[in-house]
Amino acid sequence: MMLGIWIVAGRTAFSQSEINDSLVTLLSSRSGSEKALLFNQLADGLTKTNPRQAILWSDSGLSLLSQFEWSKERIHAYSNKAYGYFYLKNYDSSLIMMKEGLNYAKQFKQRKSEATMQGQIGMFFLQKGEFDSSLVYNVKSIALLKNVFESAEDTSHLHLMNISKALGNTGQIFIRKGDYEQGFHYFVDALKYRELAKAPPESMAKLTTNMAGLYAYLKDYENSQKYYLQTLLLYEKINDRAMMEIIYGNLGVVEKNLGNNDKAIQYYTLALKLDEELGNEEQKVNNLCNLAKLYLDEGDLDRATLSYHQALALEKLISSKFTLAELHLNMGLIYLKSNQNQLAGKHLLKSLGVAETEGMNTLIYKIEEALSQVYNNTGNYKQAYFYHVKYHNLYDSINNENSRNRLSELQTRYETKKKEKEILSLTAEKTEQKLAIIEQKSNLTRQRIIIFTILLVLFLSAGLAYFLFIRYRLKQKNKHIELENQNLQIESRLLRSQINPHFIFNALNSIQHFVLNNEKTQASTYLIKFANLMRNVLSMSRKEMVLLEDDLETLKINLELEKLRLKDKFDFVFSIDQSIELDAIYIPPMLMQPHIENAIKHGVEKKEGTGTIRIEISLLDHHLKCVIQDDGIGREKSAVNQKKGHVSVAGKLTRERFEILKKKRGTHISQVIIDQKDSHGNSIGTRVELIIPFEKDQA
Repeated sequence: MMLGIWIVAGRTAFSQSEINDSLVTLLSSRSGSEKALLFNQLADGLTKTNPRQAILWSDSGLSLLSQFEWSKERIHAYSNKAYGYFYLKNYDSSLIMMKEGLNYAKQFKQRKSEATMQGQIGMFFLQKGEFDSSLVYNVKSIALLKNVFESAEDTSHLHLMNISKALGNTGQIFIRKGDYEQGFHYFVDALKYRELAKAPPESMAKLTTNMAGLYAYLKDYENSQKYYLQTLLLYEKINDRAMMEIIYGNLGVVEKNLGNNDKAIQYYTLALKLDEELGNEEQKVNNLCNLAKLYLDEGDLDRATLSYHQALALEKLISSKFTLAELHLNMGLIYLKSNQNQLAGKHLLKSLGVAETEGMNTLIYKIEEALSQVYNNTGNYKQAYFYHVKYHNLYDSINNENSRNRLSELQTRYETKKKEKEILSLTAEKTEQKLAIIEQKSNLTRQRIIIFTILLVLFLSAGLAYFLFIRYRLKQKNKHIELENQNLQIESRLLRSQINPHFIFNALNSIQHFVLNNEKTQASTYLIKFANLMRNVLSMSRKEMVLLEDDLETLKINLELEKLRLKDKFDFVFSIDQSIELDAIYIPPMLMQPHIENAIKHGVEKKEGTGTIRIEISLLDHHLKCVIQDDGIGREKSAVNQKKGHVSVAGKLTRERFEILKKKRGTHISQVIIDQKDSHGNSIGTRVELIIPFEKDQA
């Protein structure tokens, strides 16, 4: 799967013939560095369309400048020559020019120019698929660029954009090497600097395209599709064919993985058409390979073989090692599918040789998996086992659960922050529009002040009232946003308090105990309940309202797990009013769960003998009355056993959440905790009464 976008440094375009002619006419009247500047401007617009002429113009500029004196135009000329040689596919000469420019900048201690050349060399290796070398130069470039910005040496829009581009390129490297978390960090950092630069929408869209690619690598194809389609609308509007070419190809990959093969073929066809028009052989190879994989999965070996051979015919034109490695991987897969194991092994080993030199982990584990199958088919079981182990080790290191959880958390933070910025931006935009209207009306009134004095007073009064009304509306809106943010923070903290490491540790220990004691039925039951609980809690934590039936089911699973873990230390009973329609009533999720947890932890768990927890649900004046009652040791005795200064986090978060719900819904909601005692004043348990608003499904 070939995804992503290369963000190359922006270059000033002087390709129009009229501009070139005007620059040529000025050459005779200029000398020294001014004349060198004109030569560089002539070369700027030709590095891709006429690279040989661009090199000649750059050489003319270099001949006018001494290498023993500093001139930014000398760096400019080195850069243009490097681009010219690159587009002529003379990569050795291109790299020599870049390194000459880098050494020249270092000689005169010009940090900005040094950073530019480091970044250009990093881009060179990135486009050739040499990721480790690219990473070295990109990291150096980023450090220099940030240092220049932080020391206020250059805080311009262009400099901020250069930082963002270097960060975006580095993020691409980490994604290709299988380090999605690092890649995500670099993309978010790139977005920050692009926002500081007040970049236009089409520039911001490039980073959105990178995020879409990251979602595709994580197999979150719905989000990937959403972001690709957003950027495609913009690039089709401005007719940016280079970006359209990449997005069409990537959408083909996404649609295939969503099961929409007809749509995928349409996108690949559009991408291949642009590949031809733009002369982009490497993108053409990528799209042909992806199209062939689609045919291969459909069982159409003839079409798959044809597409792969078309791609293989372009092998000598490929400069990117990543593209080359992926091409031979795909050829190996098609030969494997058609039981031509010898040819499959040949292509797979060639692909592995290229991929291992640059640590292309996202390709290596796929190659190792295929090689294991090849050797298994040919009876070489030792080699088959060797590559099978390597495949599993690398796959697990890329896709381990902890890494995915961290990345998921980072994605959530990114999406939340993005949404908050959109809300604030819309609010500010509306405020500016309203103020502009008021200002316009005030100006009109001032022009007619002599004739319409009385009307002016009335108009200003109306304008003031309108302004105050708008301010009141804005305050109400900001208050609503603040409540939403507080609610999100509290729900997030409540979720972390509910899925605590101690509970997970105990649950997994219980599963281990059953397994070691060969209690398969108990282990299976416990594991299924534990998985269902985790799924329900995570699912409900993202919803504002959930079915009462689902909420009670989650509570029941939690109680069953705790009862199993504590070896039947307690029993529990649900008593629900028969008039309540469990599958038609919605309530805020997990309001009762913290009190259930306290009833177990601070009540029945510490009681001598077996305890009982009773949950009663009844209707009370358009609200639900929920009672949680235990016959444990009581809060006072439990507090004696607690460490000094201990505060119940779940209880504190529940109180804060009740306050937020009360403000937000404007309805009665309450919780009362009653310490129950016998006639002698001894504690006989705790009773919690919750009054909860609900919504009823009208369907």
